[in-house]
Amino acid sequence: KSVSGSQQNIYMQSGQAFFVQTITAGVSSLTITENCKTGTTNLGVFRPADITGVSKIASLKVNLYLRNINDSLICADGIYYEFGSTFHDSITMEDAPKISNINENLSCYSSGVMLALERRSLIKQNDTLRLQLWNTTKRNYQLQFDGQLINAGVNQATCTDHYLGTKTPLLVNGFTNINFSVNSDSASASINRFTVEFKPFKPLPIYFTELAAAVQESVIAINWKVAQEVSSTKYIVEKSLDGIHFETLAETAAAYTINGANSYALADYQPSDGLNFYRIKGVELNGKVL
Repeated sequence: KSVSGSQQNIYMQSGQAFFVQTITAGVSSLTITENCKTGTTNLGVFRPADITGVSKIASLKVNLYLRNINDSLICADGIYYEFGSTFHDSITMEDAPKISNINENLSCYSSGVMLALERRSLIKQNDTLRLQLWNTTKRNYQLQFDGQLINAGVNQATCTDHYLGTKTPLLVNGFTNINFSVNSDSASASINRFTVEFKPFKPLPIYFTELAAAVQESVIAINWKVAQEVSSTKYIVEKSLDGIHFETLAETAAAYTINGANSYALADYQPSDGLNFYRIKGVELNGKVL
């Protein structure tokens, strides 16, 4: 097992699957006899566990669906990324090779290797994930992205369709569906049609020294500290339920003190169930929004 804290042992449980990878080329065989059977039960292998150093692993799951005329979906293939401080960007035994099939195939493509599962270090600014898609036919498809990237250091994720030249923002915590089609143009079936990019936010001229949001009874308290705000006139606090579409929650005037260092506090008195995202914009004396 590649994770020391995993509950996997030498016994395969009912419902589990495995594949065998040979070390060298040549004819190989695997024999499983009656004596290999055991009554040992280990349900822990089916349940995620908090493991020191790799608990709450950030991940991105990508599923490829066949999209029918009635908009029903059939899952054709899928890949999985995990991101953690203990993982490596090079290809290691942490990664699972892609086993191709005769129909549609989707894979992670890294260092010239096709993978079904790739474990990578925490995401760095401007990182790119290269997807490979092949054996498609002339029909409609859907890519479904299931992002759980809050713990990966991600600010913003985008999927690029290099055939259409379009960019679609991806939820860093949630599902994003992208419909596409393969037609008579061979470029629409390009194996390298899709990539995922992670981009940084532009730094703000105002220096934020602290920013926090915390639940206090039935409200969410939002607190921030700034420095070098001598050109600021006010702050706009915005709220979002998906991390992409924001609306104004409240505004507060800048203290505008001589040393430019101040603390601010606001409250969201109507937080929604689940995740609530907040961002703060500074407005300069000339009206420019930062």
